[in-house]
Amino acid sequence: MDSLNIIITPSIITSSISNFDNKISYIYVYSILIQNKSQNTVQLKSRRWFVSDEHGKTETITGDGVVGKTPILQPGGFFEYQSYASIFTKNGCMSGEYYFKNMESGNLFCTEIPILSFGDADFLIKERFN
Repeated sequence: MDSLNIIITPSIITSSISNFDNKISYIYVYSILIQNKSQNTVQLKSRRWFVSDEHGKTETITGDGVVGKTPILQPGGFFEYQSYASIFTKNGCMSGEYYFKNMESGNLFCTEIPILSFGDADFLIKERFN
């Protein structure tokens, strides 16, 4: 079994106004640390994020790797990166999954990305789990 630890830390929250439609966009910057706690070398192949605003509108974001990279993590190794999400409400959340390849067996596997809340955490927990 491949064991990975995913740690998300929110770092910056800001807002901007779109030049296209004058809507306020809230930009949430976060850092992610991926730790390989297994005995196998693994490679992050792709990701799928679900980004939801406070009205329940969810956008699915998929792609190869993260921030233009498909890092290989040796046993005990880690990869850290920073990225952002943009939504049109002050409250929201995101969660998702990473898809990895075990470099020894060639098997693909999925690891869940923990939920990251934006804005009022109490509001988001009630909305997400009720």
